[in-house]
Amino acid sequence: TRHVDRRSTEQNSRLWALHGLAAEHVGCSAADMHEEMLAEHFGYYEFKLPSGDIKRVPLKRSSMRDKKEFAAYMEFVEIFYISKLGVFLP
Repeated sequence: TRHVDRRSTEQNSRLWALHGLAAEHVGCSAADMHEEMLAEHFGYYEFKLPSGDIKRVPLKRSSMRDKKEFAAYMEFVEIFYISKLGVFLP
């Protein structure tokens, strides 16, 4: 099998710092923002919970992305947070 470099610890730390800032701004958890951004970027499927609420489940996870794919995802997240929420890291 071919070795694929997965996302770096630095990339992952930056992502979660961004999710934390966005979560504070919106009023939810960083994990909620993470799920939302995965669904926005990679697509999602929906299902109805017994409560009647609709749950969105991302089609892909960030943990399995290689460094290049993860960088593209990070760029998407950063642009989304800046343009929609005015949230960014220096």
